[in-house]
Amino acid sequence: MAKIGLLITKLNGGGAERTAANLSCLFDEYGEEVYLITFDGSDITYPYKGNLIDLSLGINKNIFDAIKKNIKRIISVKKIKKKYNLDVCISFLDTPNLVNVLSGGKCKKIVSIRNYLSLEKPSFIRKKLIKFASIKADKTVCISKNVEYDMRDFFKIKEEKLCTIYNPVDIEKLLAMEEDYIFDEDFHHYFNIVTMGRLTYQKGQWNLIYAMKDIIERHHNVRLYILGDGELKNELKELVAKLKLDDHVFFLGFISNAHKFLRECDLFVLTSLFEGLGNVILEAMALGLPVISSDCKSGPREIIAPNSNITSVCESMEIGEYGILVNQFSKDKSNVDNNLFYLKEAIEMIYLDQNLKVKYIKKSRMRANDFSKEKVYNEWMTLI
Repeated sequence: MAKIGLLITKLNGGGAERTAANLSCLFDEYGEEVYLITFDGSDITYPYKGNLIDLSLGINKNIFDAIKKNIKRIISVKKIKKKYNLDVCISFLDTPNLVNVLSGGKCKKIVSIRNYLSLEKPSFIRKKLIKFASIKADKTVCISKNVEYDMRDFFKIKEEKLCTIYNPVDIEKLLAMEEDYIFDEDFHHYFNIVTMGRLTYQKGQWNLIYAMKDIIERHHNVRLYILGDGELKNELKELVAKLKLDDHVFFLGFISNAHKFLRECDLFVLTSLFEGLGNVILEAMALGLPVISSDCKSGPREIIAPNSNITSVCESMEIGEYGILVNQFSKDKSNVDNNLFYLKEAIEMIYLDQNLKVKYIKKSRMRANDFSKEKVYNEWMTLI
């Protein structure tokens, strides 16, 4: 039995936070001793297992407060590592990664990279800190192979310091976690498209909204459901009103367990400008949804077309083995029209071709099995 520390900012809101919570459940299920260390343990929305240690050192008010709190975090984590005699401490996101390596200790220190960071255009200082954490760690675990290549090429981390472990998908858990959702009486009379993720620039949901304008003009029985919250919520709602799509595009906000709703939809679409892996694709596949995704860096291609050259980029539309990839979208919200042709084409293909839809339903379920919790657990324990 290994004593495993998982270091994260909080347990709500983001993909890294959800991954930490999921790993706590995974390690606990297989009998490992888990210590989940959070900077802010309030307002927990993701289920977790193991021993929760809340440092209560959350939001930074300013740069001076951040420095003071980070010193306290480093001291506290150093004590926790020693007190519980941890074998390994795995951290997620920039600040926890720094705290992990700076708090030292005899345990192995693994930092985790959850996004294609070069596309975030990190400042000079942030780039140096990310590189510093990876160099000082025993290993840097990347969420996808392209993220690993990004750490090698952009951050100049040596290959022997890097490895890739994908996120697990617990299909049985997804199906068992269903919570009741009341569907309106007309729901199943429509072709229902769903997308899920934070309403942020990275996720590019405005592209899908613009595409829906033309789709709905040609096919009146199509609806779009947008799950998630974020800083672009009001802006996206205003766009829906501007395009007069209020009767066809709906914002459901953040639903802690949206899987029953997803299962009833016809198609999942991801329009991200960049990703780490795109875990929502795996969850949608596990629930049996056909998937269309932008061929962004990184992750979607590794999931949807794993036998292709994963460093290649789709310039139009690619009928992948497990879903459809479309060209990357413009990062300029005011200039989208020329980038949406293939997205609209792909949506119409699934809408009009029932055989293609059924094919990808079967393929989605098959692909999700490649990311089983047993496989991912074994990869982590081999590393540890």
